[in-house]
Formats: sequence, C-alpha cells, structure tokens
Amino acid sequence: MEPRLAPPEWKLVHCAPYIDWDEAQLIGLSPEAPRASGSPRILLVGLSHDLELANLARRLSHTAAVVRVLLLDKLPTLPTWRSSAGPLEEFDIGYSRAYRSDRPVNYHFDQTLRQSESWGLVDVHIRRYAAEQVDTLFWALMARYRVARWVNSPWSVRAAENKLSQVDAAASCGFAVPQTLVSSRRDEVLSFMSGHRNGVVSKSLDSPITNPGEEVTRFQYTSPVDSASVQDTRFPRLYQEKVAHQEEFRVTVVGRQIFAAKVDASGDAGSADWRILADNHAAFEATLLSDAVRAQIFDLMDRLDLQVGGIDLLHAGDGIYFLEVNPSCAFLWLERSLEIEISSAVIRLLLSS
Repeated sequence: MEPRLAPPEWKLVHCAPYIDWDEAQLIGLSPEAPRASGSPRILLVGLSHDLELANLARRLSHTAAVVRVLLLDKLPTLPTWRSSAGPLEEFDIGYSRAYRSDRPVNYHFDQTLRQSESWGLVDVHIRRYAAEQVDTLFWALMARYRVARWVNSPWSVRAAENKLSQVDAAASCGFAVPQTLVSSRRDEVLSFMSGHRNGVVSKSLDSPITNPGEEVTRFQYTSPVDSASVQDTRFPRLYQEKVAHQEEFRVTVVGRQIFAAKVDASGDAGSADWRILADNHAAFEATLLSDAVRAQIFDLMDRLDLQVGGIDLLHAGDGIYFLEVNPSCAFLWLERSLEIEISSAVIRLLLSS
C-alpha cells in the first residue's frame, strides 16, 4: 500500500506583493556606488517581495548610508558575476533575511529558467537543476563580497532555520521545550501521541514554505495531528506535544532591544499556530517580559548568532515554553498594529558601527 501523508494545514499564497524597488540600489542593475567620505556601505540580502526589506532599504536611502540590495529571486536574470582577483564589493554592514534561492526561482517564474507556461509542466529534474545553479551562484557571491560586520549573516540564518538546533539551544538557555519526536514511522508517532493527553502537533524541520511546482506558494502551519491520518512517510517529520497554555507571545528581538506582543489563548478552541489568526491584529497587545526571560532570549540569540529574529513563546502553568525562532521574521504588521518602532530599531542597529 502506498504510504499516505497526514494532511497539514496550508495557507495558499497566489501572488507576492509588488514592490517598486529603486534600481539604483539593486546589485546587478546598477554599478557599484562610490563611497562618500564617512558614509557606511550597507548590504541587504533578501527576496523581492519582502516588505520588511523594502521598507528598510527605502528608509536607509534617506540617511548618509550607501545601500546595496541583493535580491535572491532575481539572480537568474542579472549579470552578477565577473572574473576578479579580489572582492566584488566591500561593505561595512550586512543584513540577510534570506539564504535560499530555489523556492523564489519557482515562485517568480524567471523567464531564463522556465521551459513552459507553468512550472508544473516542467520536468522536476530541470527545476531542481535550475535551483541548484542559482544556489551555487548565491554562495559564491557571498564569498566574494567582503562584509566587515553582519547582522544575521546568511550562514547564521541557514543554521538557525533548523528547528532541532533551535530546540537544543533553547533548552540550554533554560527554556522549557515541548517533548519532541522526529520520525517517519507510524508506530512511533502513535506511541508518542498516546503519552500526551493534550494532543500532538506537527511542523516542518526548517522553513515551512514550499512550492510543489504549482502556480502558488504554500505555507505550512503547525498543525494538530489526528491519529487516524498518521501513516508511514518517506521523510522525517517533527512532532511535539501540544502544551496547554494561557498566553502566546511573539517576541521581536533587535540587538539588545525586545518588542513583545501577546495574545490571550485561554478561550481559544485550539489553533496550533497563532499565525492562522494573525490577521486579527486587534487580538495582540504589547507586553513586558521578566528580566529572567529577557536574559534567556539574549542568550538564545547569541547561541544562534542572530541579532534580529522573531521568537514564539507560550505561557503555561509551569513556565515559559519555547516554540521556535524565525530569523527572517515579519514585523511590519506588529509595528503598525501596536505603534512600536521596530524598523527604526533595526536601522539604528545597522548604523551603529
């Protein structure tokens, strides 16, 4: 019998937000800008539909800084490599919000790579080969750009996306963490579920965004697991106990600043992922964290070599539980709904050297 995969909760994203980038800032579309005396040079790395990245680039353009932006999903169509004995460009500060180019390549249907009107009609091996070529180019570029100081380097972001590494680091910092299982075997999962009366949830081992070759991008939420749907799978999945809790926290960390928001979960029937309800911004309110929790958060960020990130925590009866860190977190919605200056804090961090 062919193994079946338990259906996760998905959010379909039919199109990315359009952003009108300043081409003078984009690497590959404009020549290297000359360094003005005393002006810091800043490298921003990310994706063309990243609203947070675009906002930072726009606001930094009104400072004395020289801003250069490398968009991973535009690499296939840009002349970004030349033979050279030295670095391509030199920067004082770098900030990376992405490190993978395979999904954006499929997402944006770059004309130089696609072979038909739909990626779904392109042989999967061609898609994989195209993604690997862009990925190789990206890491070669990162080796050739000389950056004096990184705020979230692409290497740190890549390592920190691993949720198993996150759980280990959080436990070492003193956070409570949900009991965790990684398995592809039905009998192990059912045995794990039998020991947790509040239920079990499933999540991806790293970034929960995928593109199966369709004309939509899919975001996989943390999902409750139904024992009737558990089957053997061809790849490992991450399972955690569902922790009964009163409050959920979204904590945005910028250097040594913390911006915390909470949502009351006591009357919730049991969504496994607060992001399902995140469109209801009125449900969130600003809050303060204890000095002990703040110290644990800074310790965790240091261990993961991150200076900016979004951390999800739960307040349960027996303490504060760590769920995960998002090194490329969205924060504009939080900034606007709670009127807190997260973007300004990131800009100050980038200019602080």
